[in-house]
Amino acid sequence: MRAADFVDDPQMAGPLMAFLHQHVDIRYREQARFVSELPRWADEWQDSSTLSSTRMPLTPGESQRLIEEIEAVIERYRRPACPGDETVIAQWAAFPHATVTSEDQGES
Repeated sequence: MRAADFVDDPQMAGPLMAFLHQHVDIRYREQARFVSELPRWADEWQDSSTLSSTRMPLTPGESQRLIEEIEAVIERYRRPACPGDETVIAQWAAFPHATVTSEDQGES
């Protein structure tokens, strides 16, 4: 699904935004649950988990290549569950973030 296919459609924009906000809320709840349960996980899992974020300047083409490369890495790790495995949630997102300048804030 491409959001761009729906965002300009007056009948679909509202449902699309509701869906996307629900998706973000689910991701938040998954991370919040992990944080609240962190003391219960063994040290090896605590050391093998991350909640990281980074900002970097990219072009749309570079962002698309980044997305494709991350998806390829995730696919390399997909396999049937084995005894002793835990379900690991790998969350990530790539999207532009507007830089707020002093002009945007009404300052001179």
